[in-house]
Formats: sequence, structure tokens, C-alpha cells
Amino acid sequence: MRYVVLSMMLALAAVTAIGGCDSDDSSSGTIAQGSNVAPAGGDVILANMTVSVPGTLQAEITWTGPPTELVGVFVHVAPSDILGLTHSPSPVVCTVAVTSARVAAGQDWQFAASNSSGADVTVQYRVTFTPD
Repeated sequence: MRYVVLSMMLALAAVTAIGGCDSDDSSSGTIAQGSNVAPAGGDVILANMTVSVPGTLQAEITWTGPPTELVGVFVHVAPSDILGLTHSPSPVVCTVAVTSARVAAGQDWQFAASNSSGADVTVQYRVTFTPD
């Protein structure tokens, strides 16, 4: 199941155009937050970010009610790579180290959720960045 989610997230990242990012990493703190619907049996990109310095990205997804578990994941868009994958009940907390090598490889990131249940769910999310 998790391999299916991983391949779905890579495919989603490959076909998603980053036309204007939600945030930049100019300082420490919250760089994206809001709410969105994670569709039944599907994926949703919650935030697009630009990270141009090394540091730590951390995100939290919360929701109430079914489903009992969701997947949260950071996607390093170019090169396409899935990092910080976490599968758990609410809250899902994902963390990834943004190294200087990752910054050099590409600065575009996404944070996404995957819902393998049979019901849509409204989630709240918050992404923070702490520079090294």
C-alpha cells in the first residue's frame, strides 16, 4: 500500500506545475498553513514552497473523524524525490532536513497528503521552516 502511495506522489509531483509558490524561506517560522480537502482514495498538494537555504521543514496535518489515518509527505520537486513520509492518525507530523546538496539540486518543494480511505476529509495543515 505504501509503495502505491509513493508512486502516486511521485507521479503527482511530476505532472504538477509550480506556477508561483505559496511561500519563500526568507525567515524562520510558519511558511504555509490552511485547510483543504483530501479526496477519498486520492492525493492533494497542500502547499508549494521555495527553500533556498539549508534547514528543517516540518509539517503537521490534523483532522477530526474518519479516516483514522492519512499519509503526509514532502516532495522535492526537482529532482523528484519523496521525503519525510509519515502515515499515522491525527496529527500527522512530517520532518525533513533540507541539506545544502538538496538546495543545490532544486529549491521547489511541495507538501502533500494522501487519503486511501473511502471518504473525503477536510484537513488543516501548517508547514514551518527553521534555517540552519
